[in-house]
Amino acid sequence: MREEGLPEEFTKTLDELAASYLRETDPIRASGFGGGPERWRSEREPILDGIPGDGDLLDVGCANGYLLLCLVRWGRARGLRLVPHGVDRSAALVERAREMLPEFSANMHVGDAWTWTPPRRYACVYALYDCVPVDYLAEYVERLLDRAVADGGRLMVGAYGSRSADQRPFDLVRFLESHGHVVSGHSRGGSPPISLFAWVDRPHAPTDRSTEATLPRAPAGLIREAAGHPGDAMTMAPMQEADIPEVSKLLVSSYGLLSRLEGLSPKQARFLVSERGSEECVRRESRSQDYLVVRDADGILGMVAVSGETITKLYVSPEHQREGIGRSLYEAAESLIRRRGHARVTLGAFPSAVPFYRRMGLSVTGHKDASGALRGLATALMEKELGSRGR
Repeated sequence: MREEGLPEEFTKTLDELAASYLRETDPIRASGFGGGPERWRSEREPILDGIPGDGDLLDVGCANGYLLLCLVRWGRARGLRLVPHGVDRSAALVERAREMLPEFSANMHVGDAWTWTPPRRYACVYALYDCVPVDYLAEYVERLLDRAVADGGRLMVGAYGSRSADQRPFDLVRFLESHGHVVSGHSRGGSPPISLFAWVDRPHAPTDRSTEATLPRAPAGLIREAAGHPGDAMTMAPMQEADIPEVSKLLVSSYGLLSRLEGLSPKQARFLVSERGSEECVRRESRSQDYLVVRDADGILGMVAVSGETITKLYVSPEHQREGIGRSLYEAAESLIRRRGHARVTLGAFPSAVPFYRRMGLSVTGHKDASGALRGLATALMEKELGSRGR
């Protein structure tokens, strides 16, 4: 993790931009945009598509606060009640933001996007990807999730292209997914689209071990008569930091089996084992996903990860398959997704796992070709409508 601040040349550019904004009297131009009010709205209002409900919204790099003011107004038309918060490195711009939003002046802060320590956490945080150099972006996303986003909250990242330069917006979805994040959703703005917004969710805080739930007994087969441990109960609980090495070990063994079942190339198998199964990957993904684990007295037997409405992974130790653990993990994930208010469960499944998920009630809706190190491997896109029961 970088301890130093942003490069001097980059901060000099930011300060020059701030000075140019301060010379403008039109609030849109003073926000760095010269395309007029109609394009301003059409290219920015889709930010609201990522805001799930009423609450606090922090704009990192808020400039004169005009975007916050507009989002509050546009949100009100959608039935959203947003409380604006902002931070910018320019004290003069923050002062203008306080004038723009006088009733929320105490919510506007002076600070560098890279080093600022928020006074609290926020339900929704919005930041442009180019607030930092692109080679800082992956760590910047991690910092915002760790420091600024509330448990169960959402980080939204935005990018704008350029019509005059015929330049498309930075591919945030691909970037976030390539760094282990599950993109909960994205939206585009403009006609033709010239802005892109993508969001990832921070999981709710893990519950205390005292709230562990003992998994159901037979017929699901979740009480195993283990040698030397008759009647030893399996339990399910949120993953803790100390569990990460064991979860990584489980994933490595599961990916080894998966590679054989799917006939993966040695290169693909190495990628799954060394990258997707690494402790670093588990730790990184757990910051924006809910991880649940099943254990008995001998250790962790299975795990499931959830982000929004999506089950991102579900694996059971090869030695403990066909004991009902996978079904219980799926049912716990579906219950979590339902309680969060989502109307469906979605996931991507390798061909060998499709029959299991069909038994869980999911249907194949399409297929997706993997990219990068897994290029050439297709996964089935599956989903299940939850309806309103139990919500």
